[in-house]
Amino acid sequence: MTDSTRSSADSTTRIARRATILESLQYRDFRWLWLGSLVAYMSLNLQMLNRSWLVVILEDNSPLALALVMMSFALPMTFVSPIGGVLADKWSRKKLIAASQIGSAVVTFGLGILDFTGVIQFWHLLASGLLNGVMMAINVPSRQAIVSDIVPKEALMNAISLNNSAMSITRILGPALGGFMIVYFVDWIPLLESGTAGVFFVIAAVYIFAALSILRIKTDVIIEKDKVKSSFGKDLFSGLIYVLHHKIIRVVLFVNLIGSVFGWAFMTLMPAWARVVLNVNADDLGILLTVIGVGSLVATLGLASLSNFKYRGILLIASCLLWGLSLALISKMDQFYIVYPLLLFIGIASGIFMSLGMTLMQYYSEPEMRGRVMSVAVMPFGVSSMSAVPFGMIATKIGIENSLMISGILLVFFTILIVLVFPFFTKVE
Repeated sequence: MTDSTRSSADSTTRIARRATILESLQYRDFRWLWLGSLVAYMSLNLQMLNRSWLVVILEDNSPLALALVMMSFALPMTFVSPIGGVLADKWSRKKLIAASQIGSAVVTFGLGILDFTGVIQFWHLLASGLLNGVMMAINVPSRQAIVSDIVPKEALMNAISLNNSAMSITRILGPALGGFMIVYFVDWIPLLESGTAGVFFVIAAVYIFAALSILRIKTDVIIEKDKVKSSFGKDLFSGLIYVLHHKIIRVVLFVNLIGSVFGWAFMTLMPAWARVVLNVNADDLGILLTVIGVGSLVATLGLASLSNFKYRGILLIASCLLWGLSLALISKMDQFYIVYPLLLFIGIASGIFMSLGMTLMQYYSEPEMRGRVMSVAVMPFGVSSMSAVPFGMIATKIGIENSLMISGILLVFFTILIVLVFPFFTKVE
């Protein structure tokens, strides 16, 4: 083979690989969904960083205060998402997504006004967290379920992974951008006495753009009325019953639960951990979160290229094990050169965990149940922030490092337990 032929072959291979990874972007509606997800997740990541930094300032680095604010956001995610799931199976999914984005914009703008006028208090963050959580509980089941309305089933893992890559990109850009804006908005905008207030206003504007992007989607599947004759009350619990009776989906839910409870606690406590252990400021915290985002992006793009992968069950289990081990190790580290690769592993593990869990939930569920199944799927993510409260209390008593160590060990332990109790799951494709 000549050099030119080899070069041509290599080029063809690269093009083919690129086409595989970006397969779902050939669908117009998915491109708008991806753009909407990108800006929506950017808002969410900016919101989390901004809110967390404001908490550590107002409450003197309190891990418990961080956990309580995250719990305020999580409570609706856990208890309101079933309602969001029923709505997603009965009403227009794109309109539900757009309406929830506008609601989040209004709440965030109000928070910015409070911060701008200097009257913001801790309870304001709790109240806004509850309201934003309600909006997210309505948003997520529809956002996840609408993917399968737009792309064929064989492209589902690619589409979900690409959709989650939008989240990963914002986990790279959002924290770094948010930290930068918090530090420098005060210098750039004379009227601002608080950089966090300026960030809240930016977030509100981005939410509006996200809503407009989603409304560009033409596909608007609503399940026929004869398939949803039951009452709203019965439908409210039907998703959970369906999940618990489905062999594979039930185990995926259990895996999602342990990963969310023991894995995501780190994200809640990270601002306090970074400030206490690593002695960082807001923009340095943004960089640390960016490293996690890079790992997550690598994971989601990797999954997007594995349309025909046959070992999805094993990969989901492996992601939880890697996540737990990384948490246990990072808990005792205080040097940046060691922390960075461990944060990268956490990003890879959590990226695989989220994309693959959502893929399996949608892949094995019936179309008329998909919204409710996805509402059950996101409930563990709400529980994750609530679990941060006991870990925050442990951190207060015995230190943040020990709290993170415990969460990592428990994640590994329960993952192994699931494999022992449900050995068939390792063969799930």
